[in-house]
Amino acid sequence: MVLEEGYYDLAGLSAPRDASFLRILVWILLWPIYAARWITIPPSDAKWDCARRIVCSLCPVGLDLFCMATGIGYAEAPAWPVASFHLLLALLLGLGLFCSSDNMPRLPWFYPGVTLVAKISSIFWLGLIAGELMAILKTAGFYFQVSRLRLGFTVIAWGNTIGDFMTCTALAHMG
Repeated sequence: MVLEEGYYDLAGLSAPRDASFLRILVWILLWPIYAARWITIPPSDAKWDCARRIVCSLCPVGLDLFCMATGIGYAEAPAWPVASFHLLLALLLGLGLFCSSDNMPRLPWFYPGVTLVAKISSIFWLGLIAGELMAILKTAGFYFQVSRLRLGFTVIAWGNTIGDFMTCTALAHMG
């Protein structure tokens, strides 16, 4: 959505305009998820403005905290001196990104790196979500006394093919 000439809204970060009470309530409840998404996955939509500059500057710290919290890239939780050093480096990187860009609509020189980080961050999020879904399925299987083998060749296999099924269906509809 275009806010004013040259500025674009980042989905979920600003309150919906002229919305019903229920829609604003849903936005309030979902805002922490939107904020976590934007702080860990920088916008890579080939647009640049003040909001994207700030979000991209926060991404190194957000991504470092995400990796520490989820254990991605760490065999065990890092000791506080190591974690502090990582956060300091991420903070300096974010400050460098902020200072080496401006609010003009032209893309900054480091934008290709932003798109690479966005892809890698998305993979981290998808891996986390897939791991949580697998844990839920294993818990349900344990609760209903279904063996892991049976879960593997039924529910999990079916779930793995849903994406292929949707792709094939969409392609068939396109002709």
